[in-house]
Amino acid sequence: MRIIGSILILFILGVNIKAQVIEDTLLLLPVYEISAERINSNFPGQKIQHFDTLAMKQVKMETLNDLISRNSTLQIKQYNFSGLSTISFRGTSAEHTGIYWNGFSLNQPNNGIVDLSLIPAGYFTDVSILYGGSSSVFGSGNIGGSIHLNTEPEFTENTEGEFILGGGSFSS
Repeated sequence: MRIIGSILILFILGVNIKAQVIEDTLLLLPVYEISAERINSNFPGQKIQHFDTLAMKQVKMETLNDLISRNSTLQIKQYNFSGLSTISFRGTSAEHTGIYWNGFSLNQPNNGIVDLSLIPAGYFTDVSILYGGSSSVFGSGNIGGSIHLNTEPEFTENTEGEFILGGGSFSS
């Protein structure tokens, strides 16, 4: 019996068992690019405010808090000179305002607010404000409005740089 079992095991090991057959095939699929702009000014009652390049250059060394407070009618709550700075749209709180950089949400997951005094205004090529509940297209909870920060990359062969120097006494 023992000899028959060993012969059976040797027979099973000697047989080439293929459970899966792997074939190397490469399928080339055509490339399709589908893109659409979410901020659409064709909706009735929608208000979008874009900041012009002059306003952006004036606050190049300052924060997003300074840009919005000088060039819009939005209420910014600032707690001390270097403290927390939040925004309020149409009576809503800071948790109901979405702040997006190139489509990615900057709102903190734990409390839902963004400190505007920590974001430099000179980093962005376009800053736009979308008022009202239509900004909920970008995420739930944006019933007051949303702020969209865009940085457009330049793909040129030239090597350029920009040096910005600023200073101040700030009365201290």
